[in-house]
Amino acid sequence: GACNIAIAAAEKASQWEQAIAFMGAMQAQTVEPDIVSYNTLLASLASASAWRLALQSFDEVVAKQGLEVDTITMASSLEACAVGGQWQSALEILRRGSSQQVPLNVFGYCEAIRTLGPSPAWEAALDLCQQMAHNSVDRNLIFYNATVESFGKG
Repeated sequence: GACNIAIAAAEKASQWEQAIAFMGAMQAQTVEPDIVSYNTLLASLASASAWRLALQSFDEVVAKQGLEVDTITMASSLEACAVGGQWQSALEILRRGSSQQVPLNVFGYCEAIRTLGPSPAWEAALDLCQQMAHNSVDRNLIFYNATVESFGKG
């Protein structure tokens, strides 16, 4: 409800500290954040390069009863990995998503490829490119840019 709107407004204004404060206020009032709350917070943290906090928030989502990781959770968490160069974390997020059968969207694939391409796990990025085709995920300009960028660094 209103708290999710406040978190989204903080995210749009690039005020990730405020987004965290709103999440804390929700929990202090015994209002349980839902997946929308966490996804918005994750997006805010990832875009602010606060990847450590984003990965901690991802772990909270996974640990919480009643919350299920979704496509947006995956994409935002993988974006945080890309920002922080955290290829091991990206592999773990992909593993968790796969075990829960959470599909990736084009953004999730692109962020994973951006993270894994220039890493020692670059073969996993190639596997993701093939997986995209197998899962009929459109390869768009974002995909091609991410692929060229990531393998160009390797």
